[in-house]
Amino acid sequence: MNLKNNLAEYINQRMNNLMAMQNPDGSFGTYPYSNATYPFYTMACALKKIPKTPWHGSKQLQATLFRTLEYYYNSLDEDGKSEFYGHAGLKWGKHLAGGWPLFCWQEALRLLESDLPPDLFSRHREKILKIIALNFDEINKQMAANPDPFKIDVHNLLVWKALMLYRAGVLWRNEAWKSLGTDILRKAVQAQNENGWWSEGGPIVGYNLVTATAVSLYCEWSGDKDALAAMEKAAKYHDAFAYPDGTRIETIDGRNRYHPEILTYLPPSFSKFHEGRAYLERALRALSKEEAFDVPHIQGFSFLGFIYEHLTDIPPQDVVKSRTSIVMPALHSAVIRPDGWCCALCGYENRTHQGGFRLERQNLLSVWQEKTGLIVGGGHSNFQPEFSCFNVIDRKNGSLYYLHANPKIQATERELTLTLSYGGLPATISVRLTDDRHAVIRYGIASFTNDVFSKYAVRANLILAGRPGMPIRCEKSNANLDEKSLLWTEEDFGKGIEHNGWRLRIPQRKFESVAVKWPFYPYNSYRTDRKSELKTAAIIASAQFSPDEPVIEYEIEILG
Repeated sequence: MNLKNNLAEYINQRMNNLMAMQNPDGSFGTYPYSNATYPFYTMACALKKIPKTPWHGSKQLQATLFRTLEYYYNSLDEDGKSEFYGHAGLKWGKHLAGGWPLFCWQEALRLLESDLPPDLFSRHREKILKIIALNFDEINKQMAANPDPFKIDVHNLLVWKALMLYRAGVLWRNEAWKSLGTDILRKAVQAQNENGWWSEGGPIVGYNLVTATAVSLYCEWSGDKDALAAMEKAAKYHDAFAYPDGTRIETIDGRNRYHPEILTYLPPSFSKFHEGRAYLERALRALSKEEAFDVPHIQGFSFLGFIYEHLTDIPPQDVVKSRTSIVMPALHSAVIRPDGWCCALCGYENRTHQGGFRLERQNLLSVWQEKTGLIVGGGHSNFQPEFSCFNVIDRKNGSLYYLHANPKIQATERELTLTLSYGGLPATISVRLTDDRHAVIRYGIASFTNDVFSKYAVRANLILAGRPGMPIRCEKSNANLDEKSLLWTEEDFGKGIEHNGWRLRIPQRKFESVAVKWPFYPYNSYRTDRKSELKTAAIIASAQFSPDEPVIEYEIEILG
């Protein structure tokens, strides 16, 4: 694949959508969203740097771009602050502009210097320099108070502010800005875990790409060899934790749940490495098939101009076979990808009750298949035991244990097994792929004797991906998944349920029937009320263990 050509085609295609979304005042979409206000540089890149497209030299695009710049300029008050609007127009208070928008703004202004009316250029430059100076003073004080800001976690926003300062120093010839930005970026490089991730409450995937893209651009501009080495490790990590359709494997991610769309933070330095090119090719293939483009997509689109410029189109000489089995012992995690399947078990231990933007690591298994997409999994939640693989209740004092400890991962080409404990009680989860259409999922409690049963009540939860609007069928009932609640037991489902091209065979049990329920809404860290939408809801099959039935085994069959 020619990466640059493919990305250029995507930018060209989506520019039509972006132009159609713009309002007369220069904003985009039907509701305010702060992260949709700064696609300046990708627009400027299409205008000036991507040849052989309708947008190269386009007067229409130029006029649209000028409106976009002016809208952003006018949205900032005299102190460089503006109201931050999040998803669906929710307000998060006034904040000093910086990081992502300032980075894009100053780069676009420099690229367009010869095209802009002199008064517009000078007004924008003056405001940019003022806001950069405010950011510099603020970050300088933070660094004086805490010289090692990445000792525990590496926050992606600080990394992007550092890149903003580094580039401001280069573009506007200010050594102090460049020096501080470089210092923070190098600290971020050094803070990378040896497995290729930057911690935000542990390993993540989505925001790791955000951080990796900033480090990658710094690497490309500066030639920093340590940053390049960090990119190779990050490329291997993201190649491991991606489904074959380019979407992110959510089970390792402590911040984001599963999302069926491609994150367009694409570190261009990945194109220098085998695993990185494999990741980029999957992502670009998926983007070429993308149907929807709405206001939330604009943020990721805003960085594609930078990525286009720095992609390498000469593949490494050696050919490496795509990995079908990947084990990361330090993360207690593994991924297998045989015969159209992709399964992950991730046992990384949790930091309890993190709240806010951090999720509790509880939903440890994911199963994806090329004909159906995600079947099992969907990601973590907060303060919701029903999204944990196991719930263990101490009958004596009522204590509930739903977060695991003592994980140990084992993997072969076709089977994953994770042993762990809840409140000291040993448990096991495994998935075995019997052929290209069948998978067996097994939950077990070791030595679940009558004595243990008298002390603990233990429940296993299988979290299934629901598709709202699609039918779900069982032996005695059919329904379309919507806001209405469903509760099925063995009397209803007989031997199993069917949904979205798969059948789940459910074991018949003596002690207590498996219960299948819909919908379970996960915690949403991006809304102040924490409510989530129906499209993120889960179907959960739940059953209790007994000494006579210490194992629960499900079989997934791919239909058709």
